[in-house]
Amino acid sequence: MPKLQRLFPFLSWPRPDATLLRGEMPAGLTVGLMIIPQGVAYAALAGMPLATGIYASLLPTLVAVLFSASTRLSVGPTALT
Repeated sequence: MPKLQRLFPFLSWPRPDATLLRGEMPAGLTVGLMIIPQGVAYAALAGMPLATGIYASLLPTLVAVLFSASTRLSVGPTALT
């Protein structure tokens, strides 16, 4: 199991309870509703197909969830400071 946890760090994260999930659901929905249009807008500004913005919103997030050791990581087509 330790080798599997090394490959997929999210397996060793603490498991959320129902109270935490009730707070995280609206937060995740809000971020999702903001990041997809922002990604599409960045793709349009770059002169790329708009679907590229959707891929840039979803794929890095999925990769980060599976392979990042951080539980607080910001990825995607956002303007971070």
